[in-house]
Amino acid sequence: MDLALFMSKHVVKYISKDRERGQIMTEFAIITVMCMLFVFALMILFYYFTEYGERLLDLVSIDYP
Repeated sequence: MDLALFMSKHVVKYISKDRERGQIMTEFAIITVMCMLFVFALMILFYYFTEYGERLLDLVSIDYP
């Protein structure tokens, strides 16, 4: 086997693994930000439901005669 061919295959494998590492870190960062936004939205909903819970229930409930 030619040494240049062997080295080029090795370099291509290394470059593709480096790209995979970057993709994994990017996906991890995106998922982390999405989870933080989801928790933040739940915290806001929890605050408003505890602060104005009775008023919200009065607005959406049906009064039966």
